[in-house]
Amino acid sequence: MMAIDKHKPVARWAAVYKALLNLGCSILLVKTIGVYGVAWGTSLSMAFVHLTFWPRYVHKVLGLSPRTYMWQGWVTLCSLPFALVCYMADRYWHPANLQ
Repeated sequence: MMAIDKHKPVARWAAVYKALLNLGCSILLVKTIGVYGVAWGTSLSMAFVHLTFWPRYVHKVLGLSPRTYMWQGWVTLCSLPFALVCYMADRYWHPANLQ
């Protein structure tokens, strides 16, 4: 979106909604599970924004269906290569020592 100069709504969403959601989730979860709650609150707010805002916004701006965006953008381009690299590193890259 930055490359086609359509990033202003994204910045607004990130600054307002994502920040408020992050703060609310973190405060709620820190009381129950401690410092891990802050990490979970951040992760949940990011996941919410990426799963609700981005597909609709990309559909509105580019006309790409949310399903196609999620499959081609997240699964194919991000998740599968990352999973492959993690598998290869776990299988073939062992530390010489653990000291």
